[in-house]
Amino acid sequence: MKKLRANLEELFNNHAKNLENIKNANIIIPYEFFNSLKAGNVFYAEGLNCYLFGLSNSAVTVIVKCFEIALKQKYRVEEKGECIKKMKKGTRNCNLNELIDWADKWLGNKKELAHGFRILRNLIHEEKEIENKDALEAIRHVSKFLNLLWPFEGHNERIVCEKCKNEINLTGNKEKFYIGNVIPIDCNNCGETIQFLVYPHICPKPVVSFTYQERRNSEI
Repeated sequence: MKKLRANLEELFNNHAKNLENIKNANIIIPYEFFNSLKAGNVFYAEGLNCYLFGLSNSAVTVIVKCFEIALKQKYRVEEKGECIKKMKKGTRNCNLNELIDWADKWLGNKKELAHGFRILRNLIHEEKEIENKDALEAIRHVSKFLNLLWPFEGHNERIVCEKCKNEINLTGNKEKFYIGNVIPIDCNNCGETIQFLVYPHICPKPVVSFTYQERRNSEI
C-alpha cells in the first residue's frame, strides 16, 4: 500500500510539474485540426496525457501517430491526383518520412520549420528511451505544424457554470488558448468566477474555431 501511495504521489507530482512546463511552452491547441479530423482530438489528448504523467515514450508514440494521420488527411485533400496515381500503382499510402517531406515542401521549405521537422524525424527512428524534454519538444512541434496546416484565428468554448448551470461562451483569439492557461470568467447569471483551464479534453461535442472574417459574416 505504501509503494502504491508513493507511485501515485510521483504521478501527480509529474503531472503538476509537466503541466507547468507545457504552459510555459505556449503551445496553442490545434482546434481547426480537430474540426477536420475528429479522431485527431483523441490521439492528441492521449499523447498529451501521457506526457503530463511522465510517460515520455508513450507520449511521443501517440503524438507522432497523431501527426501521421493528420498528414495523411491533409495529403489526401491537397493531392487528390497523386493519391489516385498511388492507388493505381497499389501504393495507396506514403510512409511518415515521405509525408513529412511533402508537408515541408507544401509549407514552403521554410528554414524556421526545418529544425522541428528534423527533431520529429529523429524521434521516429529513436531506439533509446526518450527523455521528458524531448517529448515536450515533440508535442510543441507537432502542434505548431498542425496549426500551420489547419490555420485558424480564434476559438469559442462553451462553459457551464457549476453553481447555477448557466452556459457561458468564451471567445477569443487563438493566442489565448494555449495548453495550461487559466482564464477567469465571470458568470453573467450568478456572478461566480470560473477558473477555466485551457486543455484539449476528449469529448463528443464539436470544437468551434473560426477566422475573424467568418465571425463577422455570422454576426451580419
